[in-house]
Amino acid sequence: MEQNHPVMDAVPQTYVDYQEPKFGYYDPNAHLPHKIWQTSTAPLQAFAEEPRNSVSDCIDKNPTHQYQLVTYGAFSTFVEEHFAHTPDIVTTFNSIDDLVLRTNFIRYLLLLAEGGVYVDVGTDCGRPIDVRIPAEYRHQAGMVLEVEYDGKDDTRHGMQVMLPAQFSTKTIIAKPWHPVMLEVVLQMLHRLKTLRQPDSERIHASDLGSALTTTGPGVRRVYA
Repeated sequence: MEQNHPVMDAVPQTYVDYQEPKFGYYDPNAHLPHKIWQTSTAPLQAFAEEPRNSVSDCIDKNPTHQYQLVTYGAFSTFVEEHFAHTPDIVTTFNSIDDLVLRTNFIRYLLLLAEGGVYVDVGTDCGRPIDVRIPAEYRHQAGMVLEVEYDGKDDTRHGMQVMLPAQFSTKTIIAKPWHPVMLEVVLQMLHRLKTLRQPDSERIHASDLGSALTTTGPGVRRVYA
């Protein structure tokens, strides 16, 4: 159902209110926002049956969370509204022509600005979000990441990966303005600028490998 907010399809839930995050300020004592974010090139009503069922299942399992889908055409609106005080982020984001780069980068900007839970469209939510964090850590946890693999090496997307571990980007939980999330965004910002085309000032990746190491899993690493 289309809502009044210009940047998202929202499904209202029994929502737990929280204080609007202050720009650039990380509050370690704040609660994790009860928001579920997803991004897509199409609105919710245009989803195929399987991803629509995944969304319904995720909403049903998390009745205290508000579900919000940000569509591709609204990415820039969100960035311009939430990062007006950081024109470098706005200018760089609006220079990106590459679909993969934009969809990868926006998930981190959503969580940096407002916090909550990002889940890839089509990804099974699995267990309810609240029970993923042990009760004794639920209030103090500022970020929750899932390990995608923990081998010494792995070959993916035609590239040889030599890392002790790699975090998944399919599901990320964070409080607004978490320092790690801010550092990841700043790293991505720097790497995106290296892809700027001198003849057009536009930004796009030359191949999938370039996209993955610029705004994908390759940015967030665990070193031995």
